Amino acid sequence: MNSERYSRFTLQTEQDGERRVEVKLSEDVGDGDMEGRAGGSPTFRPAPHGQNRRNLCFLILTIILIFVIGYMVAYLIHGKRREVTSSCIKPFVPPEFEHKDISLQPPEPRLTWSDITHLLQTKLTSQAFDKTLSEFDRPSRLAGSKDDTFLGNRIFERFQDLEMHPWTDVHHVRLATPDR
Repeated sequence: MNSERYSRFTLQTEQDGERRVEVKLSEDVGDGDMEGRAGGSPTFRPAPHGQNRRNLCFLILTIILIFVIGYMVAYLIHGKRREVTSSCIKPFVPPEFEHKDISLQPPEPRLTWSDITHLLQTKLTSQAFDKTLSEFDRPSRLAGSKDDTFLGNRIFERFQDLEMHPWTDVHHVRLATPDR
């Protein structure tokens, strides 16, 4: 149909009994013929006003029905609420705590930044570093020697004294060039 719009179809009966169809294109029709029709097409009909309202009412009723069904399903799944009994209202208190006075201890004071800097200045001195390094200095540092084992045990004990949680793992390493 080559995307041409047709504006009018007329069926006329001839005298010999045959019918003739007359098609007028929208380009062929004059301006006077088009005035009475909206959009220039006989098939254009605006939707009745009642249908839009009716469709809107059906849409709203459908949405409400979906929410009601969802609410009913949730109610059936969760069941009825349990009534609160008197045993649930009173909290349970163990017998050993019923008559004792519990005194609250004041919290320990926290360190401020000036307290921390003062502690670091007193603990981290050059004399403290020299003393600690001299304790762990050994002339023989060969891996597996007696001095190496002694040094490892001292470090392990020192960590335990500082309430750290050290552990020991055994690793066998093959050296490329032995120190012997």
